Amino acid sequence: MIRIGEIDHLVLRVVDLARMVEFYRGALGCEVVREDLAIGLIQLRAGKSLIDLIPVTGALGRVGGAAPGPEGRNLEHFCLTVTPFHEPTLRAHFTSLGFAVGEEGSRFGAEGEGPSVYVEDPEGNTIELKGPPWPLREDPRVIAHRQEQAREPAAPYPPSAAPIPDPKSAPIAARRLAQGDAPAYAALRLRMLTEHPEAYGSSAEEEGALSLTQFAARLDPGEGLSPRLSFGVFDGQGVLGATASVLFDQRKKESHRAHVVAVYVLPSWRGRGAGRLVLSACVDAARARPEVDMVLLRVTASNSRARRLYESYGFRTFGIEPRSLRLDGVSYDTALMALDLQDSDPGPKETLHQGDRLP
Repeated sequence: MIRIGEIDHLVLRVVDLARMVEFYRGALGCEVVREDLAIGLIQLRAGKSLIDLIPVTGALGRVGGAAPGPEGRNLEHFCLTVTPFHEPTLRAHFTSLGFAVGEEGSRFGAEGEGPSVYVEDPEGNTIELKGPPWPLREDPRVIAHRQEQAREPAAPYPPSAAPIPDPKSAPIAARRLAQGDAPAYAALRLRMLTEHPEAYGSSAEEEGALSLTQFAARLDPGEGLSPRLSFGVFDGQGVLGATASVLFDQRKKESHRAHVVAVYVLPSWRGRGAGRLVLSACVDAARARPEVDMVLLRVTASNSRARRLYESYGFRTFGIEPRSLRLDGVSYDTALMALDLQDSDPGPKETLHQGDRLP
């Protein structure tokens, strides 16, 4: 006879892999235990079970058809047990992270009936967070439980774990991206094209059709001196929060030029210096090639904040390309900027004002 033990894992098809990993790791405290580049899979441990995240653009994710949305969900909801269960602290914890928590209720689960609340992840999947079952002699259960909680002061959740650090103060560092970073890079790339289509020549539709293998090849195209280097900024938990690439012209008469492209910083990471870190990584990579003495970039002309940041690093505007991009009938001019590596005083020229950031 078959005897069921417990749920081993569940699989969610996701659109924004980076944001979903950030939620399950940062908000719920799950740990990334495995990444499978071949099929675009990230697995996180949730107690004894696993939560698998697969991008809808990956080899495995595409099998499920269209991305989940309000009219087509991955599943109704799933439930995670939480110990200790303290509704006010749970609510304060998720509210501080920008996620709404539903009303507490008494609901039946694998261990019996007990208190629980609902919260949605960044892509609308409903998660039930369930406490231990009610004591058998407690009656009425819900009222007694709420009275007990009302007498207890709220504490950082969970009391036995280290608090989630203030994201503005957590240490971050830049490094070159490799093939193993392809799932996170692809998710961040699609997010930037979706959020700021006016800032990039590529579209989310075009790049959403690429496989994870193609994204991996972009990060590490093979042997020899790579014509493209991509960099990312990561926190201590391995979350990718910013990215940019530097391209090197291959024709002999243009081999002294490099181009910084595809700069993006997650909204929640802005103000942490991630943009400056990834920009510095690109410029340093260009400077490391003796033949390169000019770094070029293009930025939406109306994006004055980004232009000020580039200028603070030494880039200077040398022209405006009118109607460079057209989106839904609206044209956008592009500012052409250059950094002269032969400058005797390279690097940042001034301290940024509060709030200045890369796009």
